[in-house]
Amino acid sequence: MGVVVELGILTSSQLAEWDSIPGQYAKFLQRYADWVTGTLANIQNVLLLQLPERLLALLFDLGLFTDWEIGETYINTPGTVSRVPILVDPERITLDKYTFFLKGKQVIGYQQAGKDRVDTSTWGVSVPSTIAPYLITGVPASLSIAAGNNQAGPAGSVLPLALSVLVANSMGIAVGGAPVTFAVASGGGTFGTTLARSNAQGIATTTFTLGSVPGKILISASVSGLAPVQFTATANDVPSKLELQSGDNQTGLVGTRLPEALTVQVLGRAGTGLPGIQVRFSVSSGTVNSLLAASVTDAQGVASVGVTLGQSPGPVSIAATVPGVPAATFHLTAIPDPTPASYTIDTLAGRDHPLGDGGPATDAMLLAPSALAFDGSGNLWIADAGNARIRTIAPSGAISTIAGSGERGFGGDGLPASSAQLSSPGGLAFDTHGKLYLTDQNRIRVISSDGTISTLAIGAIGATNALVFDKAGNLYVADTFSHRVRRIDPSGGMSTFAGTGQPGFSGDGGDAAAARINLPIALVFDASGNLLIAEGSRVRRVSPEGVITTLLGEGNSETPAIIKPAALAVDASGTILVADSIGNRVWAVSSSGGQRAFAGSGERGSTGDGGGALDARLDGPSALVIDARGNLLIAEGNRVRMVDSVGVIRTVAGRSHFGGDDGPAASAILLSPLGVAQDGAGNTYVADSGNHRVRMIDSSGTTATIAGDVVPGFAGDGEPSTLARLSSPSDVALDQAGNIYIADSGNNRVRVIDRTGTIRTLAGDGFPRFAGDGGLAISASLSSPTAVGVKGDGTVYISDSKNHRVRAVATDGTIRTVAGDGRSTLQGDGGPAILASFDSPRGLALDDSGNLFIADSGNGRVRKVDPLENVSSVVGFGVTPGTARTLVPYAMAVDKTGNLYIADFAGNRLLRLNVRGVVSTIAGDTTGAAGFSGDGDAATAARMNAPAGVAINSDGSILVVDKGNNRIRVLTPVR
Repeated sequence: MGVVVELGILTSSQLAEWDSIPGQYAKFLQRYADWVTGTLANIQNVLLLQLPERLLALLFDLGLFTDWEIGETYINTPGTVSRVPILVDPERITLDKYTFFLKGKQVIGYQQAGKDRVDTSTWGVSVPSTIAPYLITGVPASLSIAAGNNQAGPAGSVLPLALSVLVANSMGIAVGGAPVTFAVASGGGTFGTTLARSNAQGIATTTFTLGSVPGKILISASVSGLAPVQFTATANDVPSKLELQSGDNQTGLVGTRLPEALTVQVLGRAGTGLPGIQVRFSVSSGTVNSLLAASVTDAQGVASVGVTLGQSPGPVSIAATVPGVPAATFHLTAIPDPTPASYTIDTLAGRDHPLGDGGPATDAMLLAPSALAFDGSGNLWIADAGNARIRTIAPSGAISTIAGSGERGFGGDGLPASSAQLSSPGGLAFDTHGKLYLTDQNRIRVISSDGTISTLAIGAIGATNALVFDKAGNLYVADTFSHRVRRIDPSGGMSTFAGTGQPGFSGDGGDAAAARINLPIALVFDASGNLLIAEGSRVRRVSPEGVITTLLGEGNSETPAIIKPAALAVDASGTILVADSIGNRVWAVSSSGGQRAFAGSGERGSTGDGGGALDARLDGPSALVIDARGNLLIAEGNRVRMVDSVGVIRTVAGRSHFGGDDGPAASAILLSPLGVAQDGAGNTYVADSGNHRVRMIDSSGTTATIAGDVVPGFAGDGEPSTLARLSSPSDVALDQAGNIYIADSGNNRVRVIDRTGTIRTLAGDGFPRFAGDGGLAISASLSSPTAVGVKGDGTVYISDSKNHRVRAVATDGTIRTVAGDGRSTLQGDGGPAILASFDSPRGLALDDSGNLFIADSGNGRVRKVDPLENVSSVVGFGVTPGTARTLVPYAMAVDKTGNLYIADFAGNRLLRLNVRGVVSTIAGDTTGAAGFSGDGDAATAARMNAPAGVAINSDGSILVVDKGNNRIRVLTPVR
C-alpha cells in the first residue's frame, strides 16, 4: 500500500515568506535532500498537505517524481471541504484510509484499510458513493451540458430526460463532488433538486417538471467560479377540448364504408390545434365492420378515421376521446340496402332477324358471310358465319339452310347437318364425290352427300378460313393463326406445305415450307397449278415444285400494295381476282402481277346495284367465287353480290338488317347494337353499330333514327343529325343539358348532337393514330374510340381503344390523356393512371365520388381512376372473389347507391360489384353459354349473347345491350 508522508509543518508566515523570496523553495528541498533521495524511492503515493503548487512544480523540475503527475482533490472533513494538491501514481493512489487502483484515469478497484480489495469490473460493482468524493481529481475548470437540452413535453409533465451537466478540470478530466446549482432563468417549472454534486464521471443531474403555462423555459446550471450553462425546454399546450370537424350525421348503406372520414380537432388551452395527440375512437352504440381504434393528430391538431358500417340498420354512435377531456360523439345512421336481390328480364327493342329460308335469297338475312362455293349442280353455298349456318341458293334463287341449328357450338356429329351446332363456319370446298368440307374455328367438318355431318380434324388446325382441293384430291388448309398452309392427303395424313410457323415475310425464291408467311387467310389454284396464298398484305404464289414468290403487294415492287387481301378467285382467262377487305375493292391481277380495279369505289358501304361495279360501294369484301358463266360473286357486309360479264353489279342474296323505324321497338331490326343510354324523359338511345345509326326509342316505345343512314361514312357536321353519316358507332352518352355524345368508332371521332338536333365533331381528326394532347380535341387524333362518359362538370371521357388510353376533353375543348401510357399490357396499379398500361379499354362509368371506372377489356379487369388520378383494379381474376379468368368487361354503369354493373361480353352475363366489394351475377344463367332465352322469367335463368352495353334507368330498371341477339333487354327489379 502507499505511504502518506508529511514533509513538515510549515506556518502560514513561512509559506508567505518563501513564496516572496526567490530560491527559497530550492533551499527547502536542499535541506531535505538527503531525506528525499533516501526515502522517496520507496514511496508509491505522497500526500503533500498544504504545499503550494509552485513547490510541487519545483519537485518535478528536479526529476524526483518520474511518471507521476500533479492532481488535486477535495477532502471532506466535518463542516469543511479542503482543497489538497496531490501526486498521482499511474497505478494507484492512497487517500486517507483508501487505496484506489488506476488504469489510465479510470478507477478499476479500491481497498479500504484492513479489508480485501474490490474490483469495480467484477459483477458490475461500482465505487460506493460514500467514498466517491475522494476520487475527484482537480478543480472545476469547465461546465457543459451532457444531456436533456431542447426537450419538450406537455405543460405540467416531467421531462423524460434528466438535465445533466459535465464538470471537468483544466485537463479535461472529470471532476467529482463539485456542487452544481440549477435554477429557472425564465418560464416556470420545478426541479427534483436544485443543488446536485457531480459523480465520479463528473456528471450532475436533476429532474425537471414543466410549468403549467405553455411556452419556452430557460434553465441555468452553475458552478462557483465558472460561467453557467443554459438548457432550453418547451412546455407544450395540453388538450382542453375536442371539436367535431366533419363526418357527423352521415347516412350510409349497411356494410358500406362512409364516404366522409370522422374528423376531430384537439384544441389546447390557447385555443389552437395540438399536434401529436393520440385520439381514441370507440363504438358507443350500433355496429361497425371496420374502425381504426386510434389516430394521432396532425400539425393542425386534426385526427380522422374511416368507418365501415355494420350489417344492422339503425343509429350508430362513435366516441372520440382524449384523456382528461370530455368526449366528442359522432351520430351516424346505417340504412338497409335498397338494391334489388333479383330481376326479371324482357326484350325492349329488337327481334330475330328473319332468315328468309324458303323464299328469294334477296329477301333473306345474311350475317357476315365468310365463304362461297358452287357445287356441281350450280347451287351457291354460303358460310353464313354470323348466323352460324351453312346456306344454299338454288339456281331458281330460293335460299335454304343446309347445316347449323343457329345455336353456336360443336355438336351434332353423325346427325343431319341441319340439326348440328356450328360455331363460326368459314372456308368451303367440295371434293370430287360431292362432299362439302368447311372450317369451323379449330375444326374441319364434312357434310356428306346424304346430309350427315362429321369432323375430319380437331385442334391441329388453327382459326382457318380457306379450303381448296388440288387435282390429286389433296386438301389445302389456310391455318391462319399458326402461320402455315397445311396439306391433308386423301388418307387423312397432314403435313405442312408452306410456312415455318413464325409470322413474318421471308423465303421468296426458296422452298415454301421454309418461308415465313403471316396469317394466311385465302387459297386458290391457278390454271398452271400454282397455289396462291393471301397472307398479311400480300399474295404469294407457290409453284408445283414448291418454290414460293410474291405475286402482289409488299415485296413485289412492280405492283402497288394492297391493304388486306381476304379472298381469291381465278377466272377462265387466268386473271386472279383479289378481295381487299380494308380497301373495299376487288382487284384483277394478271399472272405477271399487273393490277387493275375490278369492283368497288374504295368507299365503304353496300350501294350501287344496277350500276357499274367500279362505282359501287363494297363493305369489307370477304369471299369470292366465279360461276359457270364467268360472273364474279362477292360476299361483302351482309350480302352476296354479283358482277356480270359487262361489269354491272347487283345483289343476289341478303338485304339490310335495318328496319322498324316509326314502329314499336320490339319490332325493330337492330344489327350488332353496342352502347345504350336513357335520358330523364325516358327516351332510350342505342348505338345501332351494324346499321351505322344512332336510334331513339321514345317513352311510348316508338323507334326512330336520329343520326346516320344505311351508308357508313363521315358527313353532316353542322347540319341536322338525321342527315349525318356515321361509321360503326359504338357508344352513346348524355350530359345534364341533354346533349348526346356518340363514339363514332369507324370515323375515329367523337361527335355530339346538341339540343337543337345539330351534329358536330367534338374530338378526332379522322386519322387512326395518337396525337394532339394539350391542344384542341377536334384537331387531335383518336384510334377507334369505343366509349364515352360525361362528368357532371362537363368533362367528356373517351376510351381511345386502339391507342390503349383514356382521354378527357375539358369544357374549353382541350384534350389530354388521363389513363394509359399507350402500351397494351397490364401494369401500374397503385400509381398515377397516366403511367399505367391498359389493353384495349372500352366501357366507362363515373360515380358521384368522382371515380372513373374503365373496362380494361384486353386485360380482363375493371380498373378505377380515383379523383387524384391514381389507378387500381377493382374487378378481375385475382382481384375479386368469384371472378372468372375469362372475364371480358365491355360496358359499365353505376347506380345511385354506388353499385357497379358490368357487361361481361365473353361470359354472357351481367355482373354487379356492390358497394361492399362483392361480385354477383344478376343476369345470365350459370352455364355462361351464349343464346337467347328467358324473357318474362328470372334474369339469372336467361341466356344472352355477348352483352355489350348497360345503362341504369331512373326507376331502377337496367338496360342491357344483348349484341349477339340484336336486342335491347330490360331487367326489372323484383321488389
